[in-house]
Amino acid sequence: MKTAVKIILTGIGGTLATDGWSWMLRLLNIHSHGLPLVGSWIIAHLGNALQLSLAGQELILGWIAHYCLGISFAFLLRFLYGRKWFENPSIAGALVLGLITLIISILLIQPVLGFGIAFSRMPHPGTLVTKVVLFHLVYSLGIFGVANGLKNNRFVSHQQVRL
Repeated sequence: MKTAVKIILTGIGGTLATDGWSWMLRLLNIHSHGLPLVGSWIIAHLGNALQLSLAGQELILGWIAHYCLGISFAFLLRFLYGRKWFENPSIAGALVLGLITLIISILLIQPVLGFGIAFSRMPHPGTLVTKVVLFHLVYSLGIFGVANGLKNNRFVSHQQVRL
């Protein structure tokens, strides 16, 4: 299987892990991430014609952005460690990726969304940062789990995927 396919599948798997985590938190009545807010932010930064045509589509745009980010972040593994990481994934490498994505989230994404650095403009920033730390830890574990499964051909065989 080509490395790019492994990266995409790994990014999807890590993102799915975060969605599973968010679902479990929701069962405990704990709010996790606001995908409609992300979709609203995207729509607000488009031209007027696109804003009108995408009105009411905030949630789907949020989901698309969520998975695009998860896949894009997985490509950092290739940049950091080369394609050999996908042949022999390490938990340490996945955790480093999680730390990088956490820093990007706290220092770039959250301020862009208007929450301030480390949620400084929000009530209870410590609680929110803790949730984000755990979210990115789950992403790291998902990345490692899927990459390790792909390495051991647990998910697909070479005959099944020829891209």
